[in-house]
Amino acid sequence: PNPFNASTVIRYRIPWESHVRLIVYDILGNELQVIVNEVQRSGYKSIMWDAVLMPSGIYFYRLSASSIADNTEYFDEVRKLLLVK
Repeated sequence: PNPFNASTVIRYRIPWESHVRLIVYDILGNELQVIVNEVQRSGYKSIMWDAVLMPSGIYFYRLSASSIADNTEYFDEVRKLLLVK
């Protein structure tokens, strides 16, 4: 859910086996936490971000995936998160 309180689940789909990175940033673009940094098989995924120690505010996450089999397949997306306590 967005806005969320304390924690949220980020859901995504990987169309091919990929090296996946999911990183959370603050409003100034500072990297706060690397949530995922691994090779994942294709399919639907979900990961929980525990933000209980973070102050209320706007955050962003960046999801990047690059295909293991074919380096020409690449996905990059940024989404906004609103933490309200």
